[in-house]
Amino acid sequence: MSPYHLAAMVVLVTHFPQSPDHYKHLLEGIPALSHVVIEVNSCHGEPCIEVQPPTQDQVPAASL
Repeated sequence: MSPYHLAAMVVLVTHFPQSPDHYKHLLEGIPALSHVVIEVNSCHGEPCIEVQPPTQDQVPAASL
């Protein structure tokens, strides 16, 4: 990469996984980010915080 072109490798563990494209969309506001790799894993253990699944109005239509 270069000073004006950044890369990111993101690994997520969540009880409510979305597609990698969902998370890439959340990063679109970072113009210098030109290469993104996202790995999404489901958490099968007990939640470490109180969690509630996202409601339909919280999930972008492209992620459904």
